[in-house]
Amino acid sequence: MTAYVDSSALLKRYLAESDSSTAVTLLNAHGDLFTSKVTLVEVRRGLATIQSERERQRMRDLFDTDISSMFLINVTPDIINRAAELTEQISLRSLDALHVASAERSLGYNSLIITFDIRQGSAARLLGFDVRPTPPTH
Repeated sequence: MTAYVDSSALLKRYLAESDSSTAVTLLNAHGDLFTSKVTLVEVRRGLATIQSERERQRMRDLFDTDISSMFLINVTPDIINRAAELTEQISLRSLDALHVASAERSLGYNSLIITFDIRQGSAARLLGFDVRPTPPTH
């Protein structure tokens, strides 16, 4: 099964965060993972917060291995234009809009997006995507 994965989900594989085990389970459950090339910048920025040089390099090497097995989506003019429309239509933040537009252009609506970004996930649901994990109910 294919899925689009954003940086909020992918970072949980390399940083000990709440829901890291959920993220790893979701990532491992989907064979073909797609992501935007924007993810490279976002994850590397997140990995830069690791204090230990040795651990930072170890996680970067793991990330490099993981990303090499994913389908990377170029940020094309078409995706940029769609992301700009999304920022106006549903008040998405810029990078979130790029992720949603990338998922839309590469996999289409009704596909799966793995994200832990609540705003991005809510917007993707409005557009008809299946978003995991499902938000907690209060």
